[in-house]
Amino acid sequence: MFTQILLALSQKIPSLEVHSFISGITAAAHGRICIRMLTEPAQLSSYDRETSLLLTDQEPFLHAAHAESIPFVMYLHEDSQSFHFPYAAYAVTSLIELPMSYLQHVYERFFQIPWQIVQTERCLLREMTPDDVDALYEIYQDKSISRYMEDLYEDRELELEYMQSYIENMYGFYGFGMWMVERLSDGKPLGRAGLNIREGYADPELGYVIRTDEQRKGYGFEICRAIIDYARDELDAKALNAFIHPENTASIRLCTKLGFKHIGSADIAGELLDRCYLAL
Repeated sequence: MFTQILLALSQKIPSLEVHSFISGITAAAHGRICIRMLTEPAQLSSYDRETSLLLTDQEPFLHAAHAESIPFVMYLHEDSQSFHFPYAAYAVTSLIELPMSYLQHVYERFFQIPWQIVQTERCLLREMTPDDVDALYEIYQDKSISRYMEDLYEDRELELEYMQSYIENMYGFYGFGMWMVERLSDGKPLGRAGLNIREGYADPELGYVIRTDEQRKGYGFEICRAIIDYARDELDAKALNAFIHPENTASIRLCTKLGFKHIGSADIAGELLDRCYLAL
């Protein structure tokens, strides 16, 4: 967790905007975050990279932050947009109402810390890590799990390679994907659930799998309901798809309970599936 925000902002940023940002972050962090104003890039070397996050619109500070391995957010305006700086993965165009959660996610992505997505009454949804592979193999050892969905690779090393690529590309580019589901009371992995991009469809696809010995306990509905809310409120999604095998009656019942409507069929990887749709 970072404990200080380093601000290196030019006169292009209105002072009222900066003061509003500082007041908002201070209130949201309840005094846990210090704000430091920097005037020279060399000052970055005196700050701990693991507790700092830089916000700047000045190119020399960006290069210094990259050299010092300090996570940063770039402020984009008419001048900074022309910077030749290939390392800027996160940028903002205003400090007004910039949420603390966004800055926390930037910090976590920089240090490859899995995001905690949402917490329900009984469960935590978080990003997957390579350490989850063994738990997934345990969940998928019951072949009924993969009856209507893609199985894991038989070769564990191939599955690890796939997961690492998925983490870097899906999470890194879209900011969402399939997430691990853990029970809050004991940390037991219950399965995974989340959102995917299906080629040819503009709206994300809802997917989930719950381990066999924990089914029929309401986890599927609880988790998917939270994902739907997250997609609408945090991702600004306008609708979701669900593609279900016609014989998968349990998933059909769940999607109906969640409010999805059957709108036809879809050819998914050569298989004809029911397409269900939920407007958000």
